[in-house]
Order: sequence, then structure tokens, then C-alpha cells
Amino acid sequence: MDINVLDLFSGIGGIKFALAYALEALEKGNGCINVKRTIVSSIDINHRANAMLQLNIPCFKPNKIIQHGPVMAIDVNNINVNFFQNKPTFHLMALSPPCQPYSRRKVTQGKLQVAKDDPRRLPIQVLTKVIDKLPQELLPLFIFLENVENFLYSQDCDGFINTVKSRGYRLVAVHASPIDLGFPNKRNRLFIIANRIGKFPSYFDTGKYLYKITKELFNQSSLLNPPLVSFMDEKNDIPTSPLCIPRDVLAKSTSLAFDIVDKNDPNAISCCFTKNYGRYINGTGSVYYFGDVIDFSTIENNLELLHGRIRYFSPMEIAKLMGYRFCQKGRDYGNPLSNVAHLQHCCSLFAFNTHTLSPQVACKCPTLVLPREMLDNELFALLGNSVNPQIVATILLATNTIQQLYHNDNTVT
Repeated sequence: MDINVLDLFSGIGGIKFALAYALEALEKGNGCINVKRTIVSSIDINHRANAMLQLNIPCFKPNKIIQHGPVMAIDVNNINVNFFQNKPTFHLMALSPPCQPYSRRKVTQGKLQVAKDDPRRLPIQVLTKVIDKLPQELLPLFIFLENVENFLYSQDCDGFINTVKSRGYRLVAVHASPIDLGFPNKRNRLFIIANRIGKFPSYFDTGKYLYKITKELFNQSSLLNPPLVSFMDEKNDIPTSPLCIPRDVLAKSTSLAFDIVDKNDPNAISCCFTKNYGRYINGTGSVYYFGDVIDFSTIENNLELLHGRIRYFSPMEIAKLMGYRFCQKGRDYGNPLSNVAHLQHCCSLFAFNTHTLSPQVACKCPTLVLPREMLDNELFALLGNSVNPQIVATILLATNTIQQLYHNDNTVT
């Protein structure tokens, strides 16, 4: 029997990549007996995201398990129970509803203060109602939700949790950031996993509801922490690079809000990159100083002195920090084969070789392709809305979601 996945707000396909990464780890760690074909149906209103998703379909060919269902440009607000009729039951439904209503909002007495009339809250409210009204036989076996941390304290999250529990699901919530897996990037997110066919591992039987990624959670005794510079492309570190921040931008007083990470700092950590990176300054992501060692106190609040030595991150560099692999000659720093992303994978047996690891053993993990025709700002927007596939894969494995999907008979217990 096929495994059917519905990926709502699919974006550039982060859930597909996560499933492939998790299955590769499962294949090495558990033999991955009884592997089934996985058909992923994708829904996103963004035509650029859908185009990029379509472009990356060939990248999954080495995996052979992940198959591509329809890519639908549908407004999630228009989805109702009828959408699920006359379709195979979805084993996993993944959703990443808009996070903007819950970002940078004040939590008062345990509740998030959000605008009642914000239309971006509607998708999660619509989907909650759909879950409430779906016939039992059409309910997904698993529901996976991703959003910003503050979503947990919102009325919309309360409604979602109460509805899912009322339909017979067990729930676990996890706070996670790429830095937890050894990536020098902070992107704090909330993940809620709902399971109606089995139990979660004993790690989650502590009476708590909210968990944090730890070494015990994903069963790694140690982490490799590659420095930020290993994710960066030195070819961009020149004064004439189009990524260099223009002098007139640096001359503005608002430029002082830039979060600057220093190439010379081995402990540098980049901030969360949002869809407005490159358009706005404050809170949209870090910029990169690639010059010689400098005492930043000598700048005296005049960033114009750094012109030609400070730049934006490239889309590829951001994607690497977000856990996507790229097919490149030589060692792939973009998601180091020696890092946790591939520590459990078949390909890690040849950790310092090229992407085609040997005539006998090739990496089956899909690699991301960025459309050449898209502008950097367009790619920033798509990446800023994406999930981190390495974190998603880790959580799917740690909660036994993948194991139950592929090793069980998928009956409700």
C-alpha cells in the first residue's frame, strides 16, 4: 500500500526533502524493511514556490521512494471536507500556516496578543474546522504542524489542539532550532505532532507536553559544529560582488540595526532569515563581514566604513544553513556530510568524498536546485517561508512517526 502525504503550504518542498532525509537514516539504522512508495500531494498558492518545487522533482530520482503527486495552486482558505472526498486517505498531513500573526507579539499571562481581524489567521482556523468535520475514515493518521514558537500561546493553537485531541489524536510539541543540530543558525520554531495510530517513544512519557530537542531526543552522543565560514562561498567575498551592501544603505542610520556576523569569529551564529531579507534591515536576517580582523568599536556607528567588506548572504548560503544539500564538486560544506544531517546515512560512510561517493555507493539524499531565472529577493522570500528539512526529519524520527508509517500496518490502536 502506498503512503499518501498531503503537504499544505508546501513552499519549495521542505517536507519532501525531510521525508527523504528521514527515510535514508531509517534505511541505514533499521534496515527499512517494508518500505512503501510515498506519494506527496502539494498545495501552495505561491506560483514561484510551485515552479521551484516542480524544478526539483528530478532531484528525488535517486531516492526512488518519494513520488510526486499533484502540485496544486489552491488557496487553503477554500479547502473543505469535500476536498478529501474520493481521494485516498492521507497518512500524513503536514501544514505550515502563516506565522506573521504570531511573530514578535507580546505574551501576557500566558496568552499571545494578536490582531483579531488579521486575515493571515484564517488558514489555520479553516483547517481546524476541516479536521473537526472530517469523517473518521478520512482523518490522517498523523498531523504535523510547524510555526513560530509564540504560536503555542495563541487562541488559534488552543483551538487546533483541542480539536485534534477531540478526534482521538495523541500530541507532542517540540521547540527546535537549527543550532540544536549543529548548524550555526538560529531559527526557533514550534513543531506539533499528532498521532492517532500508536504511542510516542518512552522519552515523551514524562508527563510534559512541550519538549526541546536534545542529544537524547535524536540519539546522538556528540555533535559536530562546523563554523559559519564553512557554509559560505568565498567567491562572493569581493568588493565588487552584487551581494555587497550599497554604500547609501550603510550610510543610513537604520543600518545600525543590521545583525553583523564576522567571518573571523569561529563562534559566529546567523539569525533567522525571513522572506523580507534583502528588502528590510531589522529582524530579517544577518549580514556577513568578510574583511580582515577588525575592532568593531572603532567603527563608531558608521557602517559606511565597512563598504566593500560587508554583504548579504546568497540564497544558496541561506539554503545550506537551513539544512538543504547541494550537488557540488568536492566536499559539500553546504550540509557537511560529516555533520548530523548525514551522520546516520549510508552516504556518511564516505563522508569526505564528492556527492557521487563511489561507483558502488551514491548518496540517495535529494539535492536542492535554485532556479537561475529568479532574482535573489524572490529566492529570499521562498527560503524565508521554508521549513528546515533536517529538523523536520529529526523530529519525525524521534517521535517514531516515520517508523510507524513505514513499519506498521497503519491501523488505529
